[in-house]
Amino acid sequence: MKFLFRKDFSHRLFLPSREDELLLKAALLSKKGALLSWEKWISSVDLNHIDQNTFRLIPLAVHNLEKMGIKHSSFNRMRGTQKKFWYRNQLFFRSLKKVLAAFQDNNIKCMLLKGAALIPLYYKNIGIRPMNDIDLLITPESVFRACAVLEDAGWIWEKKMQKRITGKLVNVHNECLFKGGKATFIDLHWHAVTENVYPDADADFWHNARSFGMDGVNVYVMNPTDQLLFTCIHALKHITSWDSFAPANWVADAVYILRKDREEIDFDALLGKAEEHKKVLPLKICLGYLERNFGIQWPPDFKKRLAAAKISSLEEREFKTRQIFSSFLGPFLMHWYKYRRYVEREKKPPFLKKMFGFLLFLKTMYKIPSVICLPPILLFNTFRKIIRKNQQV
Repeated sequence: MKFLFRKDFSHRLFLPSREDELLLKAALLSKKGALLSWEKWISSVDLNHIDQNTFRLIPLAVHNLEKMGIKHSSFNRMRGTQKKFWYRNQLFFRSLKKVLAAFQDNNIKCMLLKGAALIPLYYKNIGIRPMNDIDLLITPESVFRACAVLEDAGWIWEKKMQKRITGKLVNVHNECLFKGGKATFIDLHWHAVTENVYPDADADFWHNARSFGMDGVNVYVMNPTDQLLFTCIHALKHITSWDSFAPANWVADAVYILRKDREEIDFDALLGKAEEHKKVLPLKICLGYLERNFGIQWPPDFKKRLAAAKISSLEEREFKTRQIFSSFLGPFLMHWYKYRRYVEREKKPPFLKKMFGFLLFLKTMYKIPSVICLPPILLFNTFRKIIRKNQQV
């Protein structure tokens, strides 16, 4: 049973740690509060042992403090961190411009996601918001053409995903990863929300998207309402019991969006879209955290409606699965929930029909010739994970 459940699931939090919260306040608060938070953070951590998630917040915190004219003896030690992210993001955006030009030449409609959109729209500084890859959204109909364009440009499929996106695989996955030179990656999405892979799942994102020019190339970005919603949804994507990478940058992303475009955000539409995508829970968690810890106030009517909004049973199960189950069972259950989102949009099919459909869904996902092969494939994957886990200990 220890391979199925986490022993410490009750302590799993979907929010930034105390240390990360101090760093976020140093990055986002005004002069006095920012400096006090920075000094508390410096005194509470070992600078020689900073985890990846915390490391990503340092450039923004130093930038915020220096912008207000604050000087601190610790800043000199942080210069290397700022330069590292500045250099890496330069490589990302240099590659991005070439890819966008190639997509435009091939009539592939493209939308910037996450850091690729937030940096030019809100941060206006390439070195203060780290990126791990370039996130792009295209339409499902453009997947094969976009992959061909990337391959022709010298991008290669990431090893774990070698040419997996063929045929019906577009219907069960939402993204694929390409690697370029100098450790640059493109995460090519055809559905923005990982769990929603049904047809027209992104129709509202595309319908409300805004045109954005980048060095003579026209691309799309989400409007402010969708940017805030997507930031909240993505905040909880990686925060699972089987994923150690849980970045806290979403807090800064949300605050920067609100500072610039709060007047343009349609809060009624924000909640409506969250309900449509079955993502009310991320909205409640993230907006509640921003109000409690950063003093962000929401319109009274919206706040009441959000508090009263029902969380679907499917959302609750997904949330508990992320908290409780280990890497051996958790991802498999998430496949089941993804399938349910696909087939239960209008009405629930009969149980036997739904179960048979799920087997076909898995058959397509694992690229196997028959559902009869599923049990040995799943057992093999489970034992392989167990062996890898034991090797890491």
